[in-house]
Amino acid sequence: MYDDILELLQSSNPKDRIQAIKEIARTEDPSLLKELARVHKEDHDPEVREVALKAGRYIRSKQREFDFIASDATVDDARIGADGEIEYDMTDDAASIGDLTRKKKKNKPMVAVSAAAEKRAKGLVDRAMNFSMSGKNDMAAAELRKAFQINPNLADDEYTMTLASEVLGLPKEEAADELMYNEELSRVTNDGITWETALADLATYGLVTAIIVFVGVLLMTRVFGDAMYGYLDYYVQDYSGYADPMSMQEMEMTIQQISNPSVPGLLLVSLMAGFFAIFGQLIWYSVLHFVSTNFMSGMGSFRKLIHGVTPFYSIVTVIQALIYGVMFFFAFRGMGDIFSSLDGSFEQQLAVSRSVQDTSNLLQLIGFVFSIGALSYLSKLLGEVYDYGSGKGCVSIFLTGIMMVVLACGCSFLFTAVAGNLFGNMMMGMSAGM
Repeated sequence: MYDDILELLQSSNPKDRIQAIKEIARTEDPSLLKELARVHKEDHDPEVREVALKAGRYIRSKQREFDFIASDATVDDARIGADGEIEYDMTDDAASIGDLTRKKKKNKPMVAVSAAAEKRAKGLVDRAMNFSMSGKNDMAAAELRKAFQINPNLADDEYTMTLASEVLGLPKEEAADELMYNEELSRVTNDGITWETALADLATYGLVTAIIVFVGVLLMTRVFGDAMYGYLDYYVQDYSGYADPMSMQEMEMTIQQISNPSVPGLLLVSLMAGFFAIFGQLIWYSVLHFVSTNFMSGMGSFRKLIHGVTPFYSIVTVIQALIYGVMFFFAFRGMGDIFSSLDGSFEQQLAVSRSVQDTSNLLQLIGFVFSIGALSYLSKLLGEVYDYGSGKGCVSIFLTGIMMVVLACGCSFLFTAVAGNLFGNMMMGMSAGM
């Protein structure tokens, strides 16, 4: 029945053996105590031996009688439960049956917790165990607090409470109260981040986007207008005998209108761009948060995601705008240079064309390198927000991108179906009216 666990227990990798021991502890099967005793006595890794000892203590605590005997094993004060109704205090210096004293156990109401939340809490408990084995009890306590924040029902889990008691140096009930009701839990819950702070970050991002659109469009129209004026001059010089004066005048007026857009209208468009940028970012965050918490077992609130990532997006947006602005500037300037070189020799035209192409390639390379760097740093930020590392952060971005494409395709299909249905009904109504 436990072939997979026992096979893992024979692994040459200490981490695999530790994982197998944890699985044995969760079975609470006393028939496996002999395997734990063997590991505690024979394993060459001290960390593995220590985990085996603690697992044995836990399984013993679930039994009224037990026969786990390990060489030099000592058990401090422990509390064990029977049938979920009573506890026992045990004191024994030789890992054998000690004095047992009945003590009533508090009845704690169960809290509804999703399967995904239970999985995340279990992962945090495992991390707490690893920190405890490394002697980092402060970090272990922090992980346990996060686990209790997600799943308060861990107060009724003997494995977790045994670990909590050892980490905090308190009896189990006091350890549970410390983990669930201590002020430190409130700090972990919100990390000092309020919705006002998160919304302020989003508003800043929207404002930055609006300013970039306003300034960018204003400058681009001016540069574009200058380039078109250069083309118009070339056209007039070479085809003055064939050009229609009225057409030339209309073209000049059109270029002038493009070069001088309406400032109030442009301001309104910029504000709308900022609003839709915030809306799009919230959709992206929602999918990213869903992926990070449900698929990557990440720890972090939606507020923390907004506060931790949005300032980075604001900075990236500014840098990208500068890069693309320079690219457009050189592209339009190159157009003007090409028009100016049309009267020159073939070598001059070729040199100008190559110069424009080289500049474009360089700017594209800079943009590509910047994108890779931004993706790497964003993965790092997500790892810090959800406490799962840069690797999972990168995978979360990739999965979020896939889900966004699927969502966009689904919305497009739904919109097409609804629009087609409305159009069909309208045509049927018109036919019936006729």
